[in-house]
Amino acid sequence: MSQVTALILAAGEGKRMKSEKAKVIHRLCGRAMIEWVYEAARGAGIERCAAIVGHKADQIMECMGNKVEYVLQENQLGTGHALQQAHHFFNSGEGTILVLYGDTPLISSKTITNAIEYMKQGEYKAVVISADVQEPFGYGRIIRDAGGSFLKIVEQRDTNEDEKAVREINSGMYVFSAKELAEALKLLTNNNEQKEYYLTDTLEIMLSKGYKTGIYKAADSDEVLGVNDRVQLQQVSSILKKRIMTAFMLSGVTIVDPGFTHIDADVEIGADTVILPGSVIEGITKIGRNCTIGPNSTVKNAIIGEGSTVFCSIIDGCTIDDGAEIGPGARICK
Repeated sequence: MSQVTALILAAGEGKRMKSEKAKVIHRLCGRAMIEWVYEAARGAGIERCAAIVGHKADQIMECMGNKVEYVLQENQLGTGHALQQAHHFFNSGEGTILVLYGDTPLISSKTITNAIEYMKQGEYKAVVISADVQEPFGYGRIIRDAGGSFLKIVEQRDTNEDEKAVREINSGMYVFSAKELAEALKLLTNNNEQKEYYLTDTLEIMLSKGYKTGIYKAADSDEVLGVNDRVQLQQVSSILKKRIMTAFMLSGVTIVDPGFTHIDADVEIGADTVILPGSVIEGITKIGRNCTIGPNSTVKNAIIGEGSTVFCSIIDGCTIDDGAEIGPGARICK
């Protein structure tokens, strides 16, 4: 497939977080929300990523640095309006545009890769990423025709009784052919109650022009979960923690009680190491093989040599030699 550019929408105010910080820089397992989305795109082989920023843009730019390019959406007039501000990425009519959200950190590289490949194989001009959920209230529903093809998206407030029962929802994430996206965005209107320009409307515009539009359904509905408040932040964090713990255990690390252990995403742990309950392992930390960490120990931005024990202690920013025995009650900081 042609060059893919990921556009990460991150301009929203996020009022329900009740925070002085931009919503997408709230951290989950050692990474800002938007970093999880960026890493998913990079893991799918996408080299060019841009963040569309607005509210508290300076905070997001400080968080992401030069990892991404930036587009400023000064007035937040809808998702379609956000992409209109990024027109220089696709007005040439070349390439593929992936639309992601900075507050949807569970999306995986595998789903992104599969959706792009699905678009290629089906010769679609647009693909919407969907998911089946148990409780679809509040989400836009994916409506298919009698043959199972994409027909339209109906927002919750506009659903009839039959549509309310549909459990396949729109994630808000899409893959577009740049040429057809550019055409459709020029035809967007804001003839709605909110006076906003909705990206979902581009799909019906494309269909009306005879362009093929497909649906790629994510295998795991967790991937489309967004974060709008602190409750959802905790729910998503729990899912990420489980993913991290599972990956470590499958790689040969013993985690005695995952429910009472915290390990950040960028931690490395060698095989045959045992993590005891109450342990917190954060930041850029590397733990060697055959170590024992805990119980009730904190290791942050540290290197722990092979065969070492950290018992009821705090290690922060230090390097511990192979075979060391630390604790109980030690605090070793840089």
